[in-house]
Amino acid sequence: MTHHYEIRIEGHLDDRWQDWFDGMSITLEENGTTLLSGPVPDQPALYGILRRVRDLGLPLVSVNRMEESKPNLRTKGDPMSLTHIAAIGFAVITFSAAAFQVAMAAGAPWGAYAMGGAHPGTFPPALRVAALFQAALLIGFALVVLARADLILPAWSQASRWMMWIIVAFSALSLILNLITPSAGERAIWAPVAFLMLLSSLTVALSNTVQQPVP
Repeated sequence: MTHHYEIRIEGHLDDRWQDWFDGMSITLEENGTTLLSGPVPDQPALYGILRRVRDLGLPLVSVNRMEESKPNLRTKGDPMSLTHIAAIGFAVITFSAAAFQVAMAAGAPWGAYAMGGAHPGTFPPALRVAALFQAALLIGFALVVLARADLILPAWSQASRWMMWIIVAFSALSLILNLITPSAGERAIWAPVAFLMLLSSLTVALSNTVQQPVP
């Protein structure tokens, strides 16, 4: 049965050791210790992690099994961190962009503000399907970013580490395309949106899983 564990060791490890510890989240604490946290499927897996700690020669401080098999999900009353703010901001932006795409797929006459303004008015059927696909993609991106910030979907925690860089690359490409689009309306609306997507996704991608609270 899977349980959530918190393993505290002396010394600091960086994120590159995360795969070595089966994808457990690594948090550097101010007192010089490192907190490994995440779901562990069974006792042999736990013993394997502890053997790796021993092999690194780092003193073990504590091992705690938490009540629920969840990583450090934010609960009501917890202080917001920069990572959480960036992730929520990204989600708000991308859900709004997804809603725009759904409206286009439903026949909204906003073609001048998409696809370089090549199809002003209502999109043709093929582009409506493409708009639905892009809406689904944006929603998926938002879920990955929220998972990387440990706000939802704990099972996505490990995969979200590398998926974040796909999202960062997509946001960067989107920014470039919206800056060079021949449609002034599209450029005015979506270039700032793409910039905010890039900034917020990059903030989450570069952060540790658990950040210090924003004062």
